[in-house]
Amino acid sequence: GYNVWLDRDCLHGSTMIGIANAIENSEHVLICMSNTYKQSVYCQSEAHYAYERGCRLIPILIESNYKPDGWLGIIVSGKIYVEFGKIDFHLAYNKLKNEISAHQYDLLIRSLSRAIEKAPIRKG
Repeated sequence: GYNVWLDRDCLHGSTMIGIANAIENSEHVLICMSNTYKQSVYCQSEAHYAYERGCRLIPILIESNYKPDGWLGIIVSGKIYVEFGKIDFHLAYNKLKNEISAHQYDLLIRSLSRAIEKAPIRKG
């Protein structure tokens, strides 16, 4: 399973501090794209902060026929979208799980490669 944090949950004190802490402690940041999302200053700040930190962003289209442009278009350009607004929910959900799993696999391979590179070579 996955631990999921929503920006409406667990915000104590400053909203921006809560959002920053959540992003800093996340493996993946899902960007649920819609026109309403794009118009929100808070959403723009969240997405920009995650992007600048180099977080793994997974764009999700939740509004069918929405095409991200402006600041949102820049942040998600070149990324594969998961389209919850157009296809069957279960298919979209499986695609999202596959995106997350593929990234976790890539991280594991990179970590193992670094460990092998650092391992001392024994001569027999």
